[in-house]
Amino acid sequence: MPATAPAPATASAPIPSRPQPWGVLASIGFALVSFFIRGPILRYAPLHALVQASHRNFLAFSALVLAIQTASFLVIILAVRLKRWPLAEYLSFAKPRAKDVALGIAVVLAWYLAQNGYYHFAFGRGFGLASYRAVLAAGTSPWWYLIQVWPSLICAPIVEESTYRGFLWRGVESRMGGTAAFLITSICFTAAHFPYFIEPRNGTIHFDTLGLYAVTALILGWLRWRSGGIAVSMVAHAFGNVTIAVAPVLITAF
Repeated sequence: MPATAPAPATASAPIPSRPQPWGVLASIGFALVSFFIRGPILRYAPLHALVQASHRNFLAFSALVLAIQTASFLVIILAVRLKRWPLAEYLSFAKPRAKDVALGIAVVLAWYLAQNGYYHFAFGRGFGLASYRAVLAAGTSPWWYLIQVWPSLICAPIVEESTYRGFLWRGVESRMGGTAAFLITSICFTAAHFPYFIEPRNGTIHFDTLGLYAVTALILGWLRWRSGGIAVSMVAHAFGNVTIAVAPVLITAF
């Protein structure tokens, strides 16, 4: 019986090699540029005047916020494309597991209730009730209070998670490992929110507010690390923002 010829070996498809991600300093630099597009630069005239004027018109305000967030995100897209990586792969964006999303929402909700419950019962100023009632007293309707901030509620989590726990995380992790990525991105995220805890006129630091942002950054970083991608932290971030906006309206109504 003639010998059977061996079957030809089938080579597996080669895995495409990726260029080295941006280094730590370059990643921080791109994140800073992205931040300044939608942050401090808008506080200078005439851009600040344009922002203030847009608050009187819903469509103008929405268009302006969307334009700012898009411009900020384009910086990250450009940086990723310069390295010739697929955007979703570089930012670690993949379909999350349902249990991870549920965990993220539960953790963010628990943190929101804990911090605001403490401030409400200890100082009578939790859940944003004081600022919301001041807005109502000035003549703003509850619907306008919610509708006027919708672009920030939806766009900010997408842009910020893509920037810090996507783009920046990739650059730091590739050079220094996951622990450093977790810590450095949390620090940068907290620092980027300095207008909320540093008085612009005299430089006074409100350490309680600083602590709230630091803990929030650590929670979102932990969710990103645990799930392996930014989808869970993005959903949790968006849920937290929506909760902050909706809670005072619901509490006051009921």
